[in-house]
Amino acid sequence: MGSAKERPARDRDAKQKALTAFLAKKAGEEKYEWTDSQKHAASKSQRFIITCAQNDTPIHKSFWETLKRYAAHNEAELLVIPSRYQTPHPEIQ
Repeated sequence: MGSAKERPARDRDAKQKALTAFLAKKAGEEKYEWTDSQKHAASKSQRFIITCAQNDTPIHKSFWETLKRYAAHNEAELLVIPSRYQTPHPEIQ
């Protein structure tokens, strides 16, 4: 069964995997490959800063550094959700 502290982490991981699989299916992908960074142990942090990074887009370096400093100052975990840009309409000629 596990302790009460272990159950929420397992539940969160299961929900995250289910949501990621759903979003991948909606995006037309067969399955989502979990990377080592997504298999890390449950965080003990009480605060989270969640942002998104779009593919093929340069990172705004000063904003990224500010986010990292803000997370450290607030003892928060910085989470970055990858996103993919896909134009839904063909290019107009």
